[in-house]
Formats: sequence, structure tokens, C-alpha cells
Amino acid sequence: MIAAMNRRVAIHLAALCALLSACGDGSSETTADSALRVRVEYPAAYGERRARGALVTVELPGGARTATVGSDGEARFEGVARGAWVIRARRSLTAEETLALTGHARAVELTAESSTSASDAGVLTVTLAGPRLGGLVIRELYYSGSPGVGGNHYFSDQFVEVYNNSTETIFADGLCVADLHGPAGEINPGTAPTPYSRDAENVYAESVWQVPGSGREHPIAPGASLVLAHDGTNHQPFSPLDLSDADWETYNERTDNRDTDSPTVPNLRRVVFNGGFDWLVPVFGASVVIFRVDDLDALERVTVSGLSGRRVKVPTSAVLDAVDALMDADSGRYKRVPVALDRSFTHVSGTYTGESVRRRIVARVAGRAVVQDTDDSASDFETAQPPTPRGVSNITGL
Repeated sequence: MIAAMNRRVAIHLAALCALLSACGDGSSETTADSALRVRVEYPAAYGERRARGALVTVELPGGARTATVGSDGEARFEGVARGAWVIRARRSLTAEETLALTGHARAVELTAESSTSASDAGVLTVTLAGPRLGGLVIRELYYSGSPGVGGNHYFSDQFVEVYNNSTETIFADGLCVADLHGPAGEINPGTAPTPYSRDAENVYAESVWQVPGSGREHPIAPGASLVLAHDGTNHQPFSPLDLSDADWETYNERTDNRDTDSPTVPNLRRVVFNGGFDWLVPVFGASVVIFRVDDLDALERVTVSGLSGRRVKVPTSAVLDAVDALMDADSGRYKRVPVALDRSFTHVSGTYTGESVRRRIVARVAGRAVVQDTDDSASDFETAQPPTPRGVSNITGL
């Protein structure tokens, strides 16, 4: 019996030794060598997906290895041990390369990092990321009004279109739009320019409206717009515009209900209002800004001699974009926007012409239009008739 027991122990020991030997013979999935392919892609808003020329580093238990992404968009690593990898990718772009890929001329550094514990080698995809290029701009401003029907001039079809001219989604929550104080030109003999024209550090808003939201409720994708309507309704036949699908409208709530609240379009938050029963930007020429601040209530309010109400003093550092539209080409001394925000000004041919001012398209990248933004309205804008809210994809040209 003792001999039999010894034989059984010997058999178990032999099996255990065989198992231990197999664990250490290099045949395990965690140590076997294999091939790894890393596909590196540009951000979605870029004009190409394959990030050719990107440098990829794979960190392995035994050290790091580096390879360059080829014309197929992949970097290859032969004989790497399966297991836990840390993959890092980097692509430096010159201003010229970035311009071709995004429509924005700026040298950038794009990076990506990914960790994986996959046991089987194959194709791993990483997407590069970098700084946002571009931002929110006023793409189209329609202020002149329509000829109307039967000679009855019409202005309730005014709108401001805010466009995401960047490479990333931007949330509109908290965004403010305002028209600036001061005449657009010598509307009447002796009309004086704005008294604030010498202040290069601030703009002075007549009325301020704000997009509501907690911070991430209202995304604007790259190449998408928000249409902010004077009245969010169908203005036909008095105007060619149907703004019943606008994103927001400026509703001036009053006890006499003279301003109609559209049932199809949500309301912007009224922050400060100076005007009649409805928000009307000057048909002679409207200077409009979009801006963000952390505390609207902290902005200084100023009193204008001879006028009721108070205007809002907004630092130019808070302004995201500005358009100075004056009465005509000879009205430069009536500028309301400091040259730091807009070096010149734009204009249409007259009042109630049905004309808007619209940014020029300079490129089309990954299915989106890139509009010109050089802080020079005379160069950046062209006259459009009829106005084209959210019509950037339908504009011929680039």
C-alpha cells in the first residue's frame, strides 16, 4: 500500500512540474510576440482622417518603441509582447498645414494617448486632439428691413445668425447678443456720433439678450448656426423670410402684450432693454456684438444724457465677435465698435432694401464652411439679397 501511495504522489508531482514548465516556456498569450498596428486619425472636423507623418510611441514592459504613421494612416510594430500597452501619438502642424486641414492658419501640436490591455494584437485606433481653432462669429446680420407689401415698410423680420466657425462643438448657454448705442450716420442734419467713440476698452449696449441654459444644454456643432430672430414667425408675404424655425426670439414681455410671443420659438432671456414695445436694431445700420461674462449683474450701467434708461458697459475683452454696420460708405466717423474688435465697417445700399451683410466663405472643410474672420468687416462681409439664415450650405462658390 505504501508503494502505491508513493506512485500516486510521483504522478501528481510530475503533472505539477509539467504545468509549471508550460507556464514558463514562453507560450502564454501574455508574453507571445505579435504585430501591432496603430491607426492615427485627425479630429473629426479636419479635412482628412489619416494623420500621415504622426509619430507613435508604444510603451511596453521591456521599454518603448517608436514608428511613424505612413500613407495608409497606420504605424506598425512587429514582435511586440501582447499585454498592457500605453500608446502615445503626436503630430506637429505648420500654419500652412493647419490651414489646408481646417481653414484656420495656425501652427498647432496635436496629441493622443491610449491604454489597452488587449491580449490579441490587431488594429488600434487613436484620435488626435489639440486646441480649438476658430470660434463663434456673427455670420449674417439682417437689419435693413423689407420693402414690404404695397410700399408698407417692414422690419419685424430682422435676425442675427451666430455661426460656429471652429473645429469643436461650442455650447451657447450664457451667450449674450447686444446692439450698441449710437447712430449709424448723419440720419438727420447735425446728428452727433456716439459719445463713447473714444473708449477703446469697452462697448456700450442698448439692449442685451442671453441664451438660457445651465452650461451644456445648447450645443452648436462645427459648421452649425443659431438664428436669433426679432420675431420667430413666418413673415411672408411682407418679407421673403419664414423665421418660425428660428432657434430663439427676442420677446419683450409687457403688460399691454404689444409684443407677440411666438409659440414655436423659445425666448432669449431679456437682460437689459432700451426701446419701444419690441427689440428693433437700427434699420440705418446696426452694430452688434456677441459676448460672455461670468456675472452680467456686475457690468456697469451708464446714463446717456438726454435719454431714458441705462446702457450696459461691456469690456472688449469679453466680446467674442463684433460687426459694425453703418449707414453708408461715408459714415466712418460714426463707428461704434472699437478698431481692436473691428478695424472698419460694412453697410448695405439703404433702408428697407431687404439686404443683409453676410460673411464670405473662404474654404470648405470636412463638409462645413469656414467663413472669413479677420476683424475687418469691410473685407469679411458681403451684401446678400435675400437674407439666408442658416443658408451657408446653399451658397454657391467655395
